[in-house]
Amino acid sequence: MKIVSITSELSARFANLAVISALMVVVLHAGGNCERLSNGWWFGMLSKAVAKTAVPVFFLMSGVFLAGHFEERDWWKNETLKRIRTLLIPFWVWNFLWWAYLVVMGIVSDMRAGSPVGSDFGWQFSNRVFLGIVGLNILSSPFYSVTWFLRTLFVFVLISPMVLSLMRKWPILTLVGFYIADCLVRGGAADCGFLRFFMATEGLVWFALGVGWRMGVVSIPKIGNGVKTLLWCGWIFALLGHIAFAAWEVRGPFSWLSLIVPLSMALLFLYVPTRRFPSWLISSALPCYLLHMFFLSVFRIAVTTSRNFALVVIGEILFAFLGSVAFSMLIRRVGRPVGKLLFQR
Repeated sequence: MKIVSITSELSARFANLAVISALMVVVLHAGGNCERLSNGWWFGMLSKAVAKTAVPVFFLMSGVFLAGHFEERDWWKNETLKRIRTLLIPFWVWNFLWWAYLVVMGIVSDMRAGSPVGSDFGWQFSNRVFLGIVGLNILSSPFYSVTWFLRTLFVFVLISPMVLSLMRKWPILTLVGFYIADCLVRGGAADCGFLRFFMATEGLVWFALGVGWRMGVVSIPKIGNGVKTLLWCGWIFALLGHIAFAAWEVRGPFSWLSLIVPLSMALLFLYVPTRRFPSWLISSALPCYLLHMFFLSVFRIAVTTSRNFALVVIGEILFAFLGSVAFSMLIRRVGRPVGKLLFQR
């Protein structure tokens, strides 16, 4: 097995993709739930189609970087111990912080309403909350929902010897199998919390692709103008199908996102800038992913109503993204031990 080296251009692409993906995660969570066919609904349809590639990008890059250690002695043991520090500890910390934040918000809400403190039971500690914080609720999302990525990635590291073996023997068959499994989960035919939030099929196929590419068993061909045109036509067709099925409430065993995401990934890699973003912005990608829900929550408390939906959503996105970047930079400069605990960097 020969490990494929990462060129400086590809390294810049990956670094820039991390920033773009963090921004797309913010876009994905902005806007909230809206009535069907309203402005907010249309925004949700479009943003989901564009931004659903965000987390798959992180899984792809994780597979690429993990595979770079496969030739090292005791690589699985070393990488597992490393991921306990970089994935599990932040997972526990951020889930506890989200619970603590909800406690404070619950107390403030009770005091503002003139109710006895503790009347809002939504934030109080329970067995369900405990399982969500420590990550043992394998059939549902963690207590702080965005941390499902950290838990799932740790699971993928644990099973990486199996993924390595499968990609060595049957690379294409393995990827097709994982992709079909993801299609079934997205379409609802095999929908369950375990395959969405723990052994997430939407991440497994991209993690395996990253491993396969770095091992040299899967190659990515050069794409000419004709193929680019086909990719754009396919993406537009899938987007229209996604919107039409949602607008007419057509349900079936297939989700258009199963087609949109790989096409979006291909287009994203084609057009991502090759000139490296500033290092302070690149290093803020993961902190932005972990912090943005706090800033979205604060924004929604401060801005409760508005007639202009577009302005509110733009404000949400800018406040959450820029606020997360600024706060993470401040924490890492002022309180380095805290920054290392929260962001592991």
